[in-house]
Amino acid sequence: MLFKHNFQINDNVVNKAHLISFYNHDSKCNLRLAPKLTYAHIYTGPFEKMRVYLATQVFSGTVASGMSIALVAGILPPCAQFTIDCICEMDKLFDIFNSSKIPKRK
Repeated sequence: MLFKHNFQINDNVVNKAHLISFYNHDSKCNLRLAPKLTYAHIYTGPFEKMRVYLATQVFSGTVASGMSIALVAGILPPCAQFTIDCICEMDKLFDIFNSSKIPKRK
């Protein structure tokens, strides 16, 4: 849904353009901040949209951390913080729903 619509949470907007901007910058670097993020994650075809593992890699702590570094470096605008927070929270939700009885095993 993030790739079709922007999310508005209270007064904050979660925008896919920030993720795309981060990917476009990161994919050109030799030392990448989010190495698992590929073209197929950002520009999905009709069959890739159904793959959960692509969504879990997009909404991962690694991508959120990489985007935070890009935000501090001035690559992303300050309003990208809401997108970073959303990705971080989605990562936590994936961990909760995928958890077993052993806590803190990530």
